[in-house]
Amino acid sequence: MLKLVVDTNLFHEFRPLEDLPWQDLGEDDKVELIVTDVVQTELDEHKKSTRPRLKRTAIKVTKQFRDMLLNEQDELEIKKSNPRVTLHLSNMNFGTEAYGTLDLTNLDDQLVAIAKKIADQNGHGSVRLFSNDTRPLRKARGVGVEILPIPDEWRREDEQTDDDKECARLKEENKRLRSQEPILGLSTDVPEILEKVLPVYESLTEDEIKHFMAMLLDANPQETDFERDKSKKPGSMDFGGITLGITQYEFKLATEETIDLYNDAEYPQWEISCRELLQEAHTFLSSFSQRFDVELSLSNKGTRPAEDLLFTVGTGGALAVMPPAYKDDKDDGEEEVETLLFPRAPRAPQGEWKQRRSIYNMAMHDLVGTPRSDMSLLMRHQTPRDPNSFYYQDRPCTYVKKYALTCAQFRHASDNKLFHCKCFVDETAKALDGKSAILEVSAEASNLSDPARLKVRIKFCAEKRSTYDAVSEIIDRLSPV
Repeated sequence: MLKLVVDTNLFHEFRPLEDLPWQDLGEDDKVELIVTDVVQTELDEHKKSTRPRLKRTAIKVTKQFRDMLLNEQDELEIKKSNPRVTLHLSNMNFGTEAYGTLDLTNLDDQLVAIAKKIADQNGHGSVRLFSNDTRPLRKARGVGVEILPIPDEWRREDEQTDDDKECARLKEENKRLRSQEPILGLSTDVPEILEKVLPVYESLTEDEIKHFMAMLLDANPQETDFERDKSKKPGSMDFGGITLGITQYEFKLATEETIDLYNDAEYPQWEISCRELLQEAHTFLSSFSQRFDVELSLSNKGTRPAEDLLFTVGTGGALAVMPPAYKDDKDDGEEEVETLLFPRAPRAPQGEWKQRRSIYNMAMHDLVGTPRSDMSLLMRHQTPRDPNSFYYQDRPCTYVKKYALTCAQFRHASDNKLFHCKCFVDETAKALDGKSAILEVSAEASNLSDPARLKVRIKFCAEKRSTYDAVSEIIDRLSPV
């Protein structure tokens, strides 16, 4: 059997006796807790404490002691078995023996003196001082009493102050209120730190421009024959399997004015436009590489719709944004082409076969008549806005620093809403090398305490590229016009 002379802190600083894992102390089948007169006196004093928990604990424990006295009980059973734990009240006095090191005016030393007496009477192997305070443990060891520190894992949680309780109450209230709110989430198809390589293209040399112009002129030579279609005379008209010989044709030559316009203006202007494009090819190629798309996703995992939702896309630093063009709202499967678009070579004027006016032509014209316009087809029926759809506040058609959409009621427990955002790096690659910008997205609602926010940091890195190689690849793909 293990006898433990307990310190007062066992009752105040640790969990209730019946909740403690006594089996962790060893293999003894019985543990006897000895409450000395010193501890009983301290507990009586603590009933007057201004500390709420200290006072409550002292009142509870001393009441148990009083019940034992009134019921003439020698022991109070704490635990029935494995091990059996009992509590005993001791009347032993600490006496006058100081054992050379004890100060008997000190309560801790008085407790040690009593533990020494009990140990001397029962054998030192079975009696230990059970405390968590360093001083009485040190004093006990000094006079030959075995010690057993109370395990720290047995401590009870710190008592909450009034401020702590109020804070906990407010947190619980906040949690309750939030449970009645929408729960908005924002995500994107790019990492939160996006590394963007910005190619640096140098302008083409004059020799390189001449080389490419020769390729373009070779693929689109200036026309000199303006009667190529003269040999392609149309046949007579076939109507219901019967050839009507009443249709006649005549070949109309291209006029001198249209030929002069082609030779003196249109074709030379096409050459000039091609040369100007080659001169600015490095600028266009850099512009294409400074664009990228981001897909944003908005979800509502709460139990309520988000009301009067405001979805905002903004930027910080050398970055601009815009929504997709109107045509891009329709998923037609077409991708935006980002390449140098050389102007189409002008079409040379050609003579052509014309139908002569006949009785048949006039009759058919009279049967068909002229089309009638109907203004009602131009009128659009004004329909009210769908409260569950998103609408732009002021949809930009060019790159801006910020734009926003609204939704009267964004449903919960539905599919995520996807937004396609076009981004443009609004600065030269050389100027941005090693710098960064921010894409900021937020979703606010009238019934949401805190808005949902998402930030994507874009880190820029400049990289030299060959303009000559890029233009060569583009021209190689061009077919003669």
